[in-house]
Amino acid sequence: MCGICGVLSLDPALRVTEDIPLKMRETMPYRGPDESGLHVDGPVGLGHVRLSIIDIAGGHQPMRDEGTGRVIVYNGEIYNYIELRKGLEERGHRFRTKSDTEVLLKMFVEHGPAAFRDLNGMFAFGIYDPQDRTILLGRDPFGIKPLYYMEENNHFYFASEIKALLAVRTRRAVSAKALADYFAFQYVLPGETLFDGIRQLPPGTWLRAGPRGIETSAYWDVPFDKHPARSPEAHAEQVADLLSSSVRWQLRSDVPVGAHLSGGVDTGGIVSMAVRHYREVSDHAFHTFTVGFEEGGIYDDRAFTNRTATAARTEHHAVYPTASDFERSMGRIMWVMDEPAAGEGVFGQYMVSREARRHVTVVLGGQGADEIFGGYARNYIAYLENAFRRLCFLGGAPADMSVLGLLPNVSQLKNYTSLLKQHLRSGLLASPDERYYRLIARNPDPVGVLGDSLRPRVSTYHPLDSFKEIFNRPRGAEPLDRILHYELRAWLPALLHVEDRMSMAWSLESRVPFLDPRLVEYAFRAPASVKLRGGRLKHLLRAALRGVVPDEILDRRDKIGFPVPIQAWRRRSLQGFMSRLFTRSTLAEDGIVRRESVARIAEGSGEFDRNLWGLICLELWYRQFFRGEKEWREEAALK
Repeated sequence: MCGICGVLSLDPALRVTEDIPLKMRETMPYRGPDESGLHVDGPVGLGHVRLSIIDIAGGHQPMRDEGTGRVIVYNGEIYNYIELRKGLEERGHRFRTKSDTEVLLKMFVEHGPAAFRDLNGMFAFGIYDPQDRTILLGRDPFGIKPLYYMEENNHFYFASEIKALLAVRTRRAVSAKALADYFAFQYVLPGETLFDGIRQLPPGTWLRAGPRGIETSAYWDVPFDKHPARSPEAHAEQVADLLSSSVRWQLRSDVPVGAHLSGGVDTGGIVSMAVRHYREVSDHAFHTFTVGFEEGGIYDDRAFTNRTATAARTEHHAVYPTASDFERSMGRIMWVMDEPAAGEGVFGQYMVSREARRHVTVVLGGQGADEIFGGYARNYIAYLENAFRRLCFLGGAPADMSVLGLLPNVSQLKNYTSLLKQHLRSGLLASPDERYYRLIARNPDPVGVLGDSLRPRVSTYHPLDSFKEIFNRPRGAEPLDRILHYELRAWLPALLHVEDRMSMAWSLESRVPFLDPRLVEYAFRAPASVKLRGGRLKHLLRAALRGVVPDEILDRRDKIGFPVPIQAWRRRSLQGFMSRLFTRSTLAEDGIVRRESVARIAEGSGEFDRNLWGLICLELWYRQFFRGEKEWREEAALK
């Protein structure tokens, strides 16, 4: 795991000086505390900071291929690098190191962008070719590893983090369109950032920049052709085999590996499989980590995490952050994040990652399972609604998709009754894309909340338009596949943004075994009636893990995400913090958000209202990145 950055003069006659990549590299030291490197040659400058995981002694970067002169900076892991290396050696390649970096570089020397089809891993990289003076950027299919870029003054820049680009950017401005999207979804959509003029390379995409301009191309997307008919048991067995293979590959490391553990099926499956494989190669304890809150109830899953940890015989660690931790940490969290994204689980992720880094250097996590197997309450609501629509307008549905067949699992919505009531009150007559938008939208008027300095720029825009373009992209796909495709393409990158930044804040590498392309492609090719049989969320995954994970974990119906008791804290311990943050809101003062909108959201509402969380993050972000208020940032050190 590393941080990368680079600059390419689009005018080959101009030379790049060392101070540019050096200045960029110095903004993200936590991404690579073990060593750093630079490569400056004519029109190009590349920078790298390294967290050493594989081939600690030999994997120095930037790395140059002697035969072609191409130079790579790379962040991530190629899990099948051993298998790829064998093939390269059989075709005559010789290696100087044991690193996956050298394997990746030689794959692209031999195949160019066609090499993407053979990679299994999480990655973001840049490869400079001195022959044509171009840089090739690539990002993994799901966006596990971040990669941003911009053009300015006839130069092309790229980096793992936005703040590295800001270090050399001459101006800063908020993107009105991206901010409207943020108020709608609490994340920005693929390719965008909250900084005007700075873009992120979308997942599954490569980009080539050079004197002739910039070109991009998508190299991977979700398959929607279905598997030949097979039994539910055969599907479950195949999913179990693919997940087991992914976990085995992702345990490859030259440093200690552990895992996050919640009280649900996703991390329960990862931990249970990881321990089995881990004990084949190590006598050391396997460490697991969880976060909860002393407020108890839905804020504390310790009974379930302890059950899984006991069954797997792990050395388990739990942390219980407080309101004081929240107040002390949120400034630094938003600084490391670069821009706000997703829900309040980011705070718990930050705190548990700190604990994990005290014991291991790599952790496995459960991200991706909900998006590929259908694990969200809104997935069930949409599935149930589709059954109602078929009953009312098409005369019924197959038995496993009928209303009567789905109702027995309505207890999954125990903690989401307000969402269900609100959604059903809006009726069934809107189009499926508009109906699902209403399920995920956080604000009924995301453009209207913008302040006077931004609102005129997006007077004809609405986030629903961008949502529809993504949602309806897979033509002819099953309704559930269109939903999961959107979740995978738009929502999951926001979760992975959190996963990357909160682990990297503590120089910890986080891996996500569910996002193995083999497993993702298999899950999408399975029919909806198998994935959500009878409407049971993640039915196929539960079936695959039966006998691996304790039954009481597999059969839970009350699991929700990672809530933080912000509303309770706001009324008590955080009153001073909230007052300092919003009595004079810089968002309102600078015309970014309407003053009345800030006041209304800051008051808060329901216990699970995420708008207050979103505003806290946005205010802290703006104060640091646009007002330069460093005092909000906790300069925490790992002790």
